[in-house]
Amino acid sequence: MTGKVEIISRTYRKIKGKYYARIRYKIDDGKPLDILRQVENKSAIKSKQAEIEVELLQHGPAQLVAGKVTFRQLAQYAKDNIYVAAVYDDQETKIKGVRSVVPAHACLNNLVAFFGDIDIRKINEKKLAQYQVARLTRTIKNLRKVTLSTVNRDLSKARRLFNIAVDEGWLLRSPFTKEVSRNLIHDAAETPDPIKTRELTEKRHCE
Repeated sequence: MTGKVEIISRTYRKIKGKYYARIRYKIDDGKPLDILRQVENKSAIKSKQAEIEVELLQHGPAQLVAGKVTFRQLAQYAKDNIYVAAVYDDQETKIKGVRSVVPAHACLNNLVAFFGDIDIRKINEKKLAQYQVARLTRTIKNLRKVTLSTVNRDLSKARRLFNIAVDEGWLLRSPFTKEVSRNLIHDAAETPDPIKTRELTEKRHCE
């Protein structure tokens, strides 16, 4: 980062019953920018604001700045912090990470191949449906054609990413509403068949 960071204000927001510490800042004479971080309760706001401010002044806004997070950055954050090798306690209970890192990262790579550097705020149901069709019809460069069940797993992973973005305060709401999830992610018990896959692709192409 180049330029001087200036803190403009220290406030908070309450969104759907959850509190977020908010730091507004600018770089040199640029436009105001925000960083939001969720906290457990209202009393934790000031300490979180201080934490954000120290991080901002010492290291700059780095990659994850509210309102300017790309899907690629979100996926990388998940790789570095969520989909890491599992850690177990003395009773062999998993306390962090996942058991299968490689498949998880491969799934994230598939999503990044399509969404790339798109601002996560601009990804909506239409864009998610386009990914579904692209995977079923093999129109994403270097990715093979897959079954509907594979696409369901990809979209489930994408839903998890957007939930992470909401929890971290980088996104106000996930594009995966209950209705969108129901429309795009089909029951795992269903057996994908060529007819159903064809119906999905034809429907999306006509929209």
